[in-house]
Amino acid sequence: MHSRVKGMARIIDSKNGTDIKIYDVRDISNITDYLIIASANNRRHIQAVCNEILLFLTQNSISLIGTEGMERGNWALIDCGRFVIHIFRPETREFYDLELIWGDAPLIEWVDHGSD
Repeated sequence: MHSRVKGMARIIDSKNGTDIKIYDVRDISNITDYLIIASANNRRHIQAVCNEILLFLTQNSISLIGTEGMERGNWALIDCGRFVIHIFRPETREFYDLELIWGDAPLIEWVDHGSD
């Protein structure tokens, strides 16, 4: 599961999503196992990121439970059951502050730092 979740973060990054965080909420939530939270600049950017994620899900036969907010463009949610993805405009992300709610959960490192 970690690889799928990290793959989602990499897709968001490839579409210029920012401030990407993955929380392992298995020990504190009975709703999902992982939360991915990221920012995008505007409605079109949110839609582009979400469309890329949805394409990846389809191509890799990953179940989709549902989506919310993609048309409104302030906050989009993609629910895949064991992981949920939130893409926010920065000001909306600051307002809802999910990091405060889930901040006790461990963060998962998704960037491959490698050796330079």
